[in-house]
Amino acid sequence: MIDVIIVAGGKGRRFGAKKQWAPLKGKPVVAYSLETFDAHPLVNSILLGVPDEDIVLGKEALENYAPTKGRGVFVGGDERYETVKNGLSLVDADFVAIHDAVRPFVSASLLDRLFSALEGTHFWGVIPVVDINDTVKVVEQEVVRSTLDRSILKLVQTPQLFKTKKLKFAYESLEDFTGITDDSSVVERVGGEVVAVEGDLDNFKITRKEDLKRAAKMLYSFRVGFGYDIHRVGEGEVLYLGGVPIEAGFSLVGHSDADVLIHALVDAIVGALGEGDIGEWFPDNDERFKGASSVYFLSRVVERLRDLGYELLSADVTVVAQRPRLSPYKGRIRESLAAILSVSKERINVKAKTKEGLDAVGRGEAVEAYAVVMLG
Repeated sequence: MIDVIIVAGGKGRRFGAKKQWAPLKGKPVVAYSLETFDAHPLVNSILLGVPDEDIVLGKEALENYAPTKGRGVFVGGDERYETVKNGLSLVDADFVAIHDAVRPFVSASLLDRLFSALEGTHFWGVIPVVDINDTVKVVEQEVVRSTLDRSILKLVQTPQLFKTKKLKFAYESLEDFTGITDDSSVVERVGGEVVAVEGDLDNFKITRKEDLKRAAKMLYSFRVGFGYDIHRVGEGEVLYLGGVPIEAGFSLVGHSDADVLIHALVDAIVGALGEGDIGEWFPDNDERFKGASSVYFLSRVVERLRDLGYELLSADVTVVAQRPRLSPYKGRIRESLAAILSVSKERINVKAKTKEGLDAVGRGEAVEAYAVVMLG
């Protein structure tokens, strides 16, 4: 059986925050690997190494995402190898796997592959590796010094699996950990032999903000949302559509500026994200939004869209009004929406329709709008 040490002791200096706790589709990043190991039949127990100040967060993570095999949380060190060393003192299974908390997409099949390559062999450990597809240069002070043979170079991932006694011996024997960035390096320095197996391209490490967005895209894939809104015609001269003021001879009645087009678009976006509707985001009984520009509403949900790693691929909006004639304004509305959404106007389509005199909209008593969006 295998005991798993998940290393979650990082401070996230390059990321700007502790990556292991960063939200990813409603769960912290570390949750995904916890769930994978908790469900794996070869795993005996899971140990989570965290900074001292995050002990409570670590316990909550084990309770929520590794309820069956989560054995305990321990305090990590300032350096990665210190965290691993602390965790090894708690391991008693024949095999131990060391995994980075910020690799959320570790698969059960990868752990199977590692175990098959190590069990019954003379090797001390096994690591997953992937090919390097780009040319690799040695660069010093921005000057290219040489080109390396990429055919013999590999990128190394985790989990790394070891025979427990061998890894403990390696950590106890090594005195100088300078330049140590993974556990196989410790084994190599004391003369132990490590074998490599094929890794998984999806098993990447979240290091920068862009990596978190990539992870979110992998989880969410494409999303489609539909939105609708309607506002009564009221006294006034200016109608707002897509953030564009239009001299219409009337205004629309609403708690905010009653931009019916933006309201439908906001509804479509939050619908695609699975996060309620516009009324939940911007309640019409909240004084903060009284008379507010609907451009603010759209900007807020666009921020949320980006935080979740999405971008707007397309938006198709339709305004239904008996008056005024909207054809002359469609181009301006399209450009306004593209600017607010920070996308090219080619991703935005604006249509205008009438109701041929039918119902309240056809009688000029209201204006309605529909929106369909695709996120990816």
